[in-house]
Amino acid sequence: MIQKISQQLTPFLPAGTEALCARWLVDDNIHMRVSRPRKTKLGDFRPAASGRPHRISVNGDLEPVQFLITFAHEVAHVHTWNKYGRRASPHGKEWKANYRANLHALLALNVLDAITSEVLKSHSKNPAASSSTDSHLQSLRISTNSTTVNDLKAGDVFQIEKGKTFKAIRKLRKYWLCEEPATGRHYRVLGSLLVTLT
Repeated sequence: MIQKISQQLTPFLPAGTEALCARWLVDDNIHMRVSRPRKTKLGDFRPAASGRPHRISVNGDLEPVQFLITFAHEVAHVHTWNKYGRRASPHGKEWKANYRANLHALLALNVLDAITSEVLKSHSKNPAASSSTDSHLQSLRISTNSTTVNDLKAGDVFQIEKGKTFKAIRKLRKYWLCEEPATGRHYRVLGSLLVTLT
């Protein structure tokens, strides 16, 4: 079973990490789906319910290291749920501890290149809920289209998928306040949204 799942994961993950990821899926009875690209999230977790197992999804267009990080992130939700249920906040200290343990297990395989390993070690010390907001990970440029609104600085002009152009003004929490130059109107734009610099 693990070997079969490892082979299915091979196209998406860095070489040498497939067996561990497959073992997580088997050991915790996780149903995993490779998802179509989503603009607002890289992965997702749904707890077991109504006789269905835990379910996670990861966007299929991610570069292997980003796929691995997102996979480890979602599996950490499963581990946290199994131990604490709803008593733990989604990205609280319990989740951080489980995510950190997953990253350390991956690093212990010694299959990642030196730069990626160092970045993941730094990231694991206090992981952010979103990889697109973590300064340790931004240097890897790890998404297929790696520019998100959170990667920008005030004054940068960018275009969203629908073709509209905006100028970044300032970061809020999960959002950025942006201006549409064509109309002068201000909008809140999700920080994790993938964009193209113009």
